[in-house]
Amino acid sequence: MVHSEFLELPINASTQDAEVKFYIQADPDDPRHKRWPKTTNGWIAWVFAALFIALIAQIPITLHLFEHGIDKRPGMVNVLEGTGLAIWLIAGLYLFTQVMLFQSPHFGDEVRSLTLIEAVYLFSQIFTTVGYGDITPAYVRGQVTVGCFVFIAIIIIADMVSQLSAILVQKAEERVKKSIHDATQALGVHDGKKKRVIGAEEDDGTSVLPVIGAMATFFTFVLIGTLFFHFYPGEGKSLGEGVYMSIITLTTVGFGAFTPVTQGGMVFGAFWMLFGVAALGGAVASFTAWTVALKKRENTEMRTLSSAHEMLCKDCADADGKVDKIGYLKYALVKWDLCKMEEVDKIIEQFDAMKVDEGGTIHVDQILQLSARQASPR
Repeated sequence: MVHSEFLELPINASTQDAEVKFYIQADPDDPRHKRWPKTTNGWIAWVFAALFIALIAQIPITLHLFEHGIDKRPGMVNVLEGTGLAIWLIAGLYLFTQVMLFQSPHFGDEVRSLTLIEAVYLFSQIFTTVGYGDITPAYVRGQVTVGCFVFIAIIIIADMVSQLSAILVQKAEERVKKSIHDATQALGVHDGKKKRVIGAEEDDGTSVLPVIGAMATFFTFVLIGTLFFHFYPGEGKSLGEGVYMSIITLTTVGFGAFTPVTQGGMVFGAFWMLFGVAALGGAVASFTAWTVALKKRENTEMRTLSSAHEMLCKDCADADGKVDKIGYLKYALVKWDLCKMEEVDKIIEQFDAMKVDEGGTIHVDQILQLSARQASPR
C-alpha cells in the first residue's frame, strides 16, 4: 500500500485567525517516520552535551596552537572566544530544552520542547549549516530566536574561517622565508647542517599527495556514516541511501530526505557532522591550494627561467663567458624566484649611485645613511 504525505490548510470563518496544520499519513514501517518519544535526560545525555560543548568551545584554543605551537600560551582573546562559545551553547541548549517548543515529523501532532540529545543534534545542524529541517520551531517567537542563533553561528564560522585563512597565509610566508634560507645555504652560507644543492627538488605546493590525503579523510567520514546508518539498529538505511545521506549531509546541502531516526543516530550524527564537515573544508582548501600552486608554477616557471637566462648571458657573464660570485648570486636569486630581475637591477643601480672607492667598495656609513633616509617619514 502506498502512503502519501499531504498538507491540509483549514481556514476558520475569520481569515485573520487562519490556522495551518500539517498532517502526515505515514507508513509505520518507514524508519523516516519513526516517532521519537520524549525521554528523560539521563547521565549519558549530560555527558554527550558536555563533550559537545567542550568540543566547540576549544576551537579558538586549537586555532591558536595550530598557529603558534604549544610554546606560546593562548591569549585572553582566545580564552574569551572559547568562553563566549560555551555560554552561547549552554544558553541555546537551555532554551531548546526548557523554553521553546518545536515540531517534527517524528513528533506526530505533538508540539514540545526538545530532549538534551535532540537539542545537541539540532545545534550541530545549526553550527555546520547542514539544516535537515526535521526539527523546526513551532511558533514565531521560537523561529525568530532560532534565526538569531543561526546568524550568530554564521558570524562565528566566518570568524574561524578568517583566522584559519590568516594562519594559512602566515604558513605560506614562512615557506617563502624557508626558501630564501635554503637558497642562501645552497649558495654557500650554511650552519654546519646538511648542505643543500641548488636545483634540488623543493616543495612548491604542487604535490598531489596532500589533496589525496584530504580527500581520503573526507570519504572516510562518508564511509563511516554510510556503514553506521546502514547497520545501526533502527536506522534502516540501505547502502545507497547511506551514501546519499552522508554526502548530502557532509557537503552541508542537507536536503533532509534521510535523517537520523534514533537516539543513537542523533548522538553519532552530532559529532559526525562536525568532524565530517571539517574534513570537507580541509579537502576543499587542499584542492584549492594545489590548483593555485599549479597555475602559479605554470605561469611563472618559464618566465622566471627566461629572465634568469637572459640575465646570466647579458649581465652576469663577462666577455669570456665567465661568471663571478656576484654574477652567480644575481642569477640564482632570479632563477629560484627569490627576486625579480628588475629588483636585482635596482639594487645594483643603488649601489653604483653611491661613492665607490678604487677597490669597488663603499663605507658602511653610506649604507646606514641611506637606510635612515628610507625609514624616515616624509
